[in-house]
Amino acid sequence: MFQVFWRTLLAGVIAAGVVLAAGVASAATPEGPRLAFVRLSAKPTGLELITSDSTGLGRQKIGGGTRRIRPLPFLLDAPSWSPDGTQIAFSAWPRKIAIVGSPETKIYVVAADGTGLRQVPGTTGGLGPVFAPDGHTIAFARNRERTRRTPDGGERTVYSSATTWLADLNGAAPRRLTPWRNRLSEIPTSFSPDGSTLVLARDRGRPFAELISIRLDGSGSVLLSRDATDGVYSPDGSKIAFSRVREFTSTRRMRHGSVTTRGTVGDLFVMNADGSEPKRLTDTPFGFEIWPSWDPSGQRLSYARLHVRSPTGIFGFGDAVVEINADGTCRRTVLSSYRLAFYGPSWQPGAGREAGPISC
Repeated sequence: MFQVFWRTLLAGVIAAGVVLAAGVASAATPEGPRLAFVRLSAKPTGLELITSDSTGLGRQKIGGGTRRIRPLPFLLDAPSWSPDGTQIAFSAWPRKIAIVGSPETKIYVVAADGTGLRQVPGTTGGLGPVFAPDGHTIAFARNRERTRRTPDGGERTVYSSATTWLADLNGAAPRRLTPWRNRLSEIPTSFSPDGSTLVLARDRGRPFAELISIRLDGSGSVLLSRDATDGVYSPDGSKIAFSRVREFTSTRRMRHGSVTTRGTVGDLFVMNADGSEPKRLTDTPFGFEIWPSWDPSGQRLSYARLHVRSPTGIFGFGDAVVEINADGTCRRTVLSSYRLAFYGPSWQPGAGREAGPISC
């Protein structure tokens, strides 16, 4: 969703002095409901893959870190759990941070306790991994971009596309699922529980993306929602949670006139799996609510809340991990700090890990 400004983020990380190297200490994975997310810290500057309990406590570092730690988790992706909750897939920089061209990322898989880190073969340039229900297939996106020099010495983009691929953890070569096409971006966000359907965020050069579902047997696709992104199936496959995007205009009266601010916000919605009966769960002024994830019980959602008017800018310091019941009640902030940013909170699946509904 945020690929349009990832270069700015990376340049800031480089300026802050993040360096890459290796190693994560492991510990037994705690029992009970767990969230995985990427955490960006300001002082000391670092990127870490973290898990916590449903209240944001009991945190455990799974990967990444500060100086001389690699692979370094990519900022703008959500980690993805394997169906049995024993592994986590995430995108990361293996060596260097590139701010020109496509990000030099790869897809990695690590055990839930931080051990057994391995790269998924054939995923160079990969972003946004999504585990399939079979436990050995991962969908991911890959970007392709070409630029041309302008007469004034600058550059302009003449070709930009993102496609969806399927990788096999058993070692088979990745297979491209969607076509390369200029000004077309199709990024995977969720498999249906039976593995027959994949939800994609599709951007065709319009102001906002739209959600579609495609059948993996090639039998067709369905438009689910316009102006939407990050569609995620509920555990039983009957619902899809997603972020609906819209523009806002705000005018503030000042002593010597007024100032008008324009921007983009996203609110959390839930709809039926066929795209019908969308229901708004949140309405947060000046906020972008993204990366919804279902608790295994299907009764609770987590997501990240980004404040688009935050004085710390697009790094997201001061933003939050939030939980809400699937009917829109009992919203609560789980993690928030002005020295930290949180990306892609994702619930660990599996029997015995259900958090259930939030009590108001």
